[in-house]
Amino acid sequence: MSKEFVEIFGKWFYHDDYYEDHFIIDDLPHKFLKNGKPPEISDIKGLERLKDIDGLTLALGGITKIQNLQDFVKLRALDLKFNRIAKIEGVDTLKNLEVLSLEYNHISKIESLDNLENLTYLSLSNNKITKIENLGNLKKLEILDLSSNNIKKLENMDEITNLVELNVNYNNIEEIEGLENLKKIKKIKNRRK
Repeated sequence: MSKEFVEIFGKWFYHDDYYEDHFIIDDLPHKFLKNGKPPEISDIKGLERLKDIDGLTLALGGITKIQNLQDFVKLRALDLKFNRIAKIEGVDTLKNLEVLSLEYNHISKIESLDNLENLTYLSLSNNKITKIENLGNLKKLEILDLSSNNIKKLENMDEITNLVELNVNYNNIEEIEGLENLKKIKKIKNRRK
């Protein structure tokens, strides 16, 4: 089954051969282009028929809440960067998720990731995070990007033993602890603001 990107209303996501024959664009909410640009999507809905996709990008929108994804159990990659999301929620049923991109949002706390045991890549750069926490269950996590947040202390990292790359650039980190268990780490980026 081949995978390819499809664009609907200016948003890109994967679909497979099944949808090439069976996908009906009229089932999605009708939207018009305004000034030659797709409309801003402010919530995640109308994609129920695509629940078998393995990658979804809804970046550059006005999404404020992660919701309506509970049936996307095959999803392996989710990209919601450049939105207005303030809280990580609604992803706990996505147990096959390997890649989660939430950069350039309004997130202040790392939470609701406990069930994402297959996650290998997590980007939360350019948010409002002040503390590294709630990452202990992410045993397969290899790349973590927390750059351009408000983190002052590098801690609570000792359980993420598969971590290979950590980016905490532009956080003004004053204290580092608990990196002794990170035997696989190859790159730590820690440039100050």
